[in-house]
Amino acid sequence: MRLSLMLIPVLAMGASVAGGALRAKDAVEPRMPVTVDTLAAAVEAYVDEATVSSGGVFSIEDSLEGRMLDLRFQRVLMDRILKVGEGSYVMGAAFLEVHSRDWYDLDFFLSGADAPSLVVTAVMIHRKNGVER
Repeated sequence: MRLSLMLIPVLAMGASVAGGALRAKDAVEPRMPVTVDTLAAAVEAYVDEATVSSGGVFSIEDSLEGRMLDLRFQRVLMDRILKVGEGSYVMGAAFLEVHSRDWYDLDFFLSGADAPSLVVTAVMIHRKNGVER
């Protein structure tokens, strides 16, 4: 019994050979999923960028006390994550007020379809010294 092997030209099927590797023309890059770590990295990057010109001080208006707060980032609260919709998240972070030494938990609202597209859209004071606001 003889087996025949039929070869179909790859290029006719919508693929190309580049650098010796076979790649589909219309291949879609896999999305990097949103995870706890990518959310935390997005919050940290936002804080870093916001504090680069102020020596590490994150300023936010406290509308209840009617003053600006000067805060120093302490850590992302890895257990305070909420998915509020498709591509919308809330993640908490702890800060220490520079002048009063009060603790503040801030909520960072993020949106993005995948990890590289995550952006912080809003920041809100959630707690002061452990008491919800």
